[in-house]
Amino acid sequence: MGQTYLIDTSCVIKYLNETLPEESYQVVNDIFIKGLTSISVITQIELLSWKQLDTSDIAVIKEFIGYSNIVPLIFQKILT
Repeated sequence: MGQTYLIDTSCVIKYLNETLPEESYQVVNDIFIKGLTSISVITQIELLSWKQLDTSDIAVIKEFIGYSNIVPLIFQKILT
């Protein structure tokens, strides 16, 4: 498996709103275009519960999530 990037909620929101600095936007855009994006299930939840979403925002977020690899939560029993 090749290199992927775990992108956090803040970065996704700034990318979708086009409020990242231009240089950063281009780097993140290249990562997204190449399909190297992973987000955690927590980021997925945060994006879908983002306040003040309208119908077009929801469609864009769902499309973005659809192209992302979702990293699940993993719980391990800690032996003491």
